[in-house]
Amino acid sequence: MITPTPISGDCCVNFGSRVEYGSNPFDLILQVQDKINVDRSLRYSVNFGDGNVIRDQELLWDHDLGYSIKLNHSYTNLGNYNAFVFVENLNFND
Repeated sequence: MITPTPISGDCCVNFGSRVEYGSNPFDLILQVQDKINVDRSLRYSVNFGDGNVIRDQELLWDHDLGYSIKLNHSYTNLGNYNAFVFVENLNFND
């Protein structure tokens, strides 16, 4: 589902700081644990804080890694950016 509303929110888990120079690409690795309800439909959205947004993507299950995905991103301008990551469990009523 694509909506015109911005992705924003309060952080429930603080991420560490990262310093990059120029437009060096970096990998953002999302790993989510759900030991009670494994192999469910999870979706993620990421707001990188620079106008680039990934919305409502499936977070795949891997029996060795759990829920995991590696995203590549580059910031084109120097600055401080606040990124937000949201994960939703679509089967929370099961």
